Amino acid sequence: MIAQVIVYEIKSAAAKNAEKLFSHNDKYFYWNKEKFKNLSLDDYVFIVNKDSRWVLFTKSNTQEIESNIQQVDTLFKDNIDGKWNSITRFEILKILKIPDNWEWTSIKENEAKCLHVNNTNIVDKKNILLNINQLKTLSNKETIIKILDTCKSNIEKKITEVESSNLTSTNALNIKNHLEHIETYIEQKGFYFNEGEITNFYLSLKTKPFVILAGISGTGKTQLPRLFAEAIGMSKDQVIQIPVRPDWTDASDLIGYTSLQGNFISKPLTEAIIKAKEDISKPHFFILDEMNLARVEHYFADFLSIIETRFRTKTNEVKTDFLLLKNQLKDANNAFLYDDIYWPENLYLIGTVNMDETTYPFSRKVLDRANSIEMNTVELDWISKQKQKVDKLTNFTNANLKSEYIASIELTKTDKLQVEEALEMLKKMNKILEISNLHFAYRVRDEIIFYVLYAKKEQLLKPEAALDFQIMQKILPRVHGSSTRTQKVIIGLLNLFANEEIATSYPDLEYLEKNKKSILKKSNYPKSTEKLIFMLERFDENRFTSFWV
Repeated sequence: MIAQVIVYEIKSAAAKNAEKLFSHNDKYFYWNKEKFKNLSLDDYVFIVNKDSRWVLFTKSNTQEIESNIQQVDTLFKDNIDGKWNSITRFEILKILKIPDNWEWTSIKENEAKCLHVNNTNIVDKKNILLNINQLKTLSNKETIIKILDTCKSNIEKKITEVESSNLTSTNALNIKNHLEHIETYIEQKGFYFNEGEITNFYLSLKTKPFVILAGISGTGKTQLPRLFAEAIGMSKDQVIQIPVRPDWTDASDLIGYTSLQGNFISKPLTEAIIKAKEDISKPHFFILDEMNLARVEHYFADFLSIIETRFRTKTNEVKTDFLLLKNQLKDANNAFLYDDIYWPENLYLIGTVNMDETTYPFSRKVLDRANSIEMNTVELDWISKQKQKVDKLTNFTNANLKSEYIASIELTKTDKLQVEEALEMLKKMNKILEISNLHFAYRVRDEIIFYVLYAKKEQLLKPEAALDFQIMQKILPRVHGSSTRTQKVIIGLLNLFANEEIATSYPDLEYLEKNKKSILKKSNYPKSTEKLIFMLERFDENRFTSFWV
């Protein structure tokens, strides 16, 4: 494997002296060692002397060169004179002649490391690419062409990474400013949400267009998406809110049905899809209010399946399989109007739920497919009056909200490195969850990783804080039961998050309650740690526990 490929240019002032620094048989060339501080044995170096019309294709040779300084010159072992006493030697593999029409842009830094180009700016990198193309015209030797192509490929990759990073940084700054603006807008409307809740809602929507807001009545579950939509400049017809009825047993009240007269009668969700598809650049919200008054798996089974068929088209648009099957449109006179209904990438489903004895619990099928945000914290103090009044945003489009990743195969090597620690923590959690057969699979892993990656790339949350939200929304809601295995899972997770054994199979609940503040302060995942302590206390009281209050 090539360690480095270096392109070095001898500038005009030193061009004539360079002629003296060949060995008598043109086997070696000598130059100032200070110009190649990080040179390693067998690195390839292209030495360009445009004034003298030659390019040396060389391999470095860093062995000690015997020299003897006499007045201003240096005599080498092979009788080559020079002006420096710190010398490196290059083995000449090929001397390439420069034609008259050769184009060359002088290298600003006098040295270009093709495989290590971190210290060169974008403009210089692009100039180096042009020069590499010029070097390729000097020889048809396969070794030289291959090395230069590798060099070129690495520089192009670095340019892409830097430009992408600059774009990401700008976008991250814009998103951060947008979310602060949204939070201020919502507060001036008289509503307050906990720190990070607006950011979490945004990241959840971006991760996947299906979010569940759960909690006691009156905490702002319905207001959060409506006010968020208002703050980002969405019009009223971009937000559709439908109350779920307890008697819903299939999708007909939501999607539609074929009437006795032979026409397909569309319902709110189908109409929302059609509306959203009219302008894919604008986000649309579909809010299902009190969605667990009926069994979600019964009336929403079609959506739960369709959302998992997302794929990316050649034009980079995200689509799904068709929502309406042929048998649903069978014999409908107007079937042609509805035979290509798919879930568009600018339509976001937000469900609000109350978790009490009057509603149905969620199955794992639902929990695995959504971010379930618990909204039970209530602050009864008056909101301090905002000094600053802000208007709705006018430059927030679906490009800010849509998913960048829909499958783990789209993650780059750099992306994976950024979430390496989060993945390791997920592995440890899954091992503990296996005790009670509560472990998760690839879908949950991918969506958690996407969330953490968005939070990091857009500089919104620290990785630990992002993972804390995801544990609360994707992992802990699946933990429930009355068996000792469930208790072991809770204890195992609690010790993992606290990074020490603070509970055993016979937990000292009095100790946990007394030292809760210090335990939460030490934990990297305080929200999840606090919830686990609550679940453990609940298990002790009732011999049953669950995530939901």
